[in-house]
Amino acid sequence: MNKTYSAMSYREDIEQIRESEKVNDDDLDILTKYIAIASLSGNEPEGKTYDEILEKIKTIQRANSDNEEKEKMELDIRRERMTPFLSVHLQDKAFSADGNKNVLKYTVTLQNLSPRKIKMVVGDISITDLLDKEIKKINIVFDEDLRSNAVQTKTYTFDYDHGNENDQRIRSKDLTDLRAVWNPVKIIFEDGRSVE
Repeated sequence: MNKTYSAMSYREDIEQIRESEKVNDDDLDILTKYIAIASLSGNEPEGKTYDEILEKIKTIQRANSDNEEKEKMELDIRRERMTPFLSVHLQDKAFSADGNKNVLKYTVTLQNLSPRKIKMVVGDISITDLLDKEIKKINIVFDEDLRSNAVQTKTYTFDYDHGNENDQRIRSKDLTDLRAVWNPVKIIFEDGRSVE
């Protein structure tokens, strides 16, 4: 692993690394994928050792993981901050023909839990499978007055793409086999105040 990468000896080097069993299969897999992608894009890691290349990959992975975790925490905090004002639920989803095209329709209920009238709501509903893998994100913009304690039902319609695997999954699964999570972005009240 302390040998310097060279395009000329790369295949032999990887075979020696594999035979040495000093690197686990997962690390070897990400190392070879990274080098292949770097080579295709013309950014070969010449002059760096295989150890340095692998450490660079792991640093990038850690940074990405940290960013994802930070974004998730910020979303959880925003959701917790906004939950006392508004409740949003996916009530139903349906597939239908609308004119010449097929569509997926999502029925959403919004309930104003605050003592003030809501003027606008912006956010999205993330639909995942039971393993929390995101299938679809429904952007929600609700710009109608919603009185205190009132419940409003709204239907959002999106074109159905027959070639899209996620659209096919949404269509074929029952709502009970999916999870829908409300991700609020902003609530604007009639008096001009907002929460985000």
